[in-house]
Order: sequence, then C-alpha cells, then structure tokens
Amino acid sequence: MVRGEVRRISADDGVDRLAGQRRATSLRTWVDRESGMWCVRGEFDPETGVVLDGRLRNTVEALFREAVPDTCPTDPLLKQHHLRALALVALSAGQPGRSGRARVDVSLVIDIDTLASGEHDGSIIDLGLPLELPIETLRRMACCAEAIVPIIVAADGIALISGASREWPTASSVERYG
Repeated sequence: MVRGEVRRISADDGVDRLAGQRRATSLRTWVDRESGMWCVRGEFDPETGVVLDGRLRNTVEALFREAVPDTCPTDPLLKQHHLRALALVALSAGQPGRSGRARVDVSLVIDIDTLASGEHDGSIIDLGLPLELPIETLRRMACCAEAIVPIIVAADGIALISGASREWPTASSVERYG
C-alpha cells in the first residue's frame, strides 16, 4: 500500500504529523441567524477522533437500543445524525448511558509484529475508521484496556490477545503463534 510505504519512508513514523494535527484541533460554535440553532464544528486529531467516535457510537447504543425519542427523523441518515447529537449532549452532561458498567470505546486490531517492531509489508492495523496513527500511539492505545479492547494477532491472523487482558504475550507465545 502507498500509505504504508509513506509511513516507512517517514523517519518519525507519523509522530510529527500527529503532533501537527493535535495543534490544529479546533472547535467552533455559533448561532445560525436563519434557523436560530446553536451550531458546532470541530476538527480533531485522529487519535482523539477514534476515541470520540467510539464514545458517541457506544452512547447512542446505550441510550437508544430499545427506543428512539419522538423527536427522531424518519430518514435513516438524519436519524443517525440526530441520535449522535443527543449522545453528545448526554456525554457532555456526564450521562454516558443507562448501563453502570464500563463500555468499550475503541477496538484496535493489530498484529504482534507491528506492535512490537513497527510496520512491515504484512502489517494488520484496523481502528474501524479510515484514520492513520503512528505506531507509538497505537502501542499506547493497546496498553489502555479500560477504554481500549486490544486485539493483537499473530502474522497468520490468529488472535493472541483479545479483550481487556493484562496478560501480554511472552517471547515463547509469539514464537508459538507467530
């Protein structure tokens, strides 16, 4: 892939790009004169975007799994936009859902060789969104099992670790599976 080749050529593996994206993170609010609606527009670095997207999806699921509010549009796309807006309000009010248990915000699928040594021709990295993050950031995310469910796979795609396990693979388990 071209994206992988660009990363390999880059000496910092995308760390400088992510730092620039973090500096460019912004949120703008205004009131639309015509509709009177309060509007918000934001741009977030990919790492923050992955976390926010996961929290919104999980909050929508927690709040509206059984029923949607009567304010909900019937058009499927508009319905999703509406539910995500309501989920954002719930999150900002500290009401992440009805469930008392912790919810998974991001699923990261990564092969053990990429996690340990960096990207290679057969790297498997999937965040569920078309975003690029430096391997250093993915390593940190994979270690945070409270908000991240790491799914680390061997070169053949067999899962070595799945879920919030704190048991990381040893050299012998990597040899056995990889």
